[in-house]
Amino acid sequence: MTEIEHKIVDLITADGYMTISKICQSTGLTPAVVNNILVSLRVQDIIKRVGAKKTGHWEVICNFQ
Repeated sequence: MTEIEHKIVDLITADGYMTISKICQSTGLTPAVVNNILVSLRVQDIIKRVGAKKTGHWEVICNFQ
């Protein structure tokens, strides 16, 4: 995993209800880049989305430290 992927996983670990906007504010990345990283992390089975798009939350499945 890249350094920024680690940072995003750490943010999600700290707050599963982290939004893309909050991740953007914390990392300085654009929403499109954050979305691409989230998709990549889901494909790698590192994170998953639980529940609805607006009311759901993120869970870390496998935390590579």
